[in-house]
Amino acid sequence: SLLTLLFPQTVVEPAAATLIDLFGIDSPTKHFILHDYIPEVRGAFSSIEITPGERIDPLFSTITTVKKLVYAFLFQEITFNIQFLLSPLGTQLGAWFQPVLNAKAGLPSTLPQLSPRLSSGQGLYPEDTWCRSSQPHSLWHAQSAAGLIDFFLLWIKWSRYCTTETCRE
Repeated sequence: SLLTLLFPQTVVEPAAATLIDLFGIDSPTKHFILHDYIPEVRGAFSSIEITPGERIDPLFSTITTVKKLVYAFLFQEITFNIQFLLSPLGTQLGAWFQPVLNAKAGLPSTLPQLSPRLSSGQGLYPEDTWCRSSQPHSLWHAQSAAGLIDFFLLWIKWSRYCTTETCRE
């Protein structure tokens, strides 16, 4: 949905197909997304006019959000299955790098930082320091929380462009 607001169709469909393949989505779902969902979303958003200048902030916010979510899925045991990241050393390095990745210093983003604990992944629950650095699943949960909060904030930002007058239901 966000890609259709940010980029032309010639970019959206190959990007969506790549993401779908990267995450291992099955063929029927891929077909639905590319041939039903994206065209429907494009039609719903067709009357929204966003200048290139207005797209810059939401673009950076989108990249920041996607970065957090993809990082979370690197530590989910099934999605990518990168053995090094599932190892004790990989998990410890991932836990160490989590606050660096989540810092707002990378790309300019106007999404608010709601919780320093959420961004750092530390102090979220009892014994989280041990869990996060000893098992990838805990790191996945903590990082997913940070990414999903950004996703909801991002959608709130984008929803200002979609009113009953500009988006059909």
